[in-house]
Amino acid sequence: MFTVFILIGVFYSCSDKSKGGTSSEEMEKAAEIKMSAFLLKPDSLRTEEEKVLAEKLEAVIYEEVQMINNRFVMSIGKKEWKERGLSEQLYDILIKEINHNNNVLDTLSSPIPELLEQGFNDSRDEYLSRKKSQQLEPQNQ
Repeated sequence: MFTVFILIGVFYSCSDKSKGGTSSEEMEKAAEIKMSAFLLKPDSLRTEEEKVLAEKLEAVIYEEVQMINNRFVMSIGKKEWKERGLSEQLYDILIKEINHNNNVLDTLSSPIPELLEQGFNDSRDEYLSRKKSQQLEPQNQ
């Protein structure tokens, strides 16, 4: 759920752009719209390929993004991102979203950033617990 929060700003951040964009800007906006539709699609309606992509994105977000001093920080670069089988375009969208969220966090007063950090950490803990239980399942059968 928190993954959606992290990337939901894509919709907000692209909504205030001017109408007259270049084809590069239009392509970027189209990618953001496609990503937003993907993020809002329930797992039950996703194809197997989309489920794999969602799992990869969730893994990167919860394993490689941290909150330090009320700011999101990604611990891997574009090269490592691509080694995980994710596109450069998705990396650019996530970095843009992290920057946008950090700018919003800079404007919020306490305790809101701390509550968001706690929510992110709780979501990460839930992800890690789910991942650990999935790794144990084959051994229990």
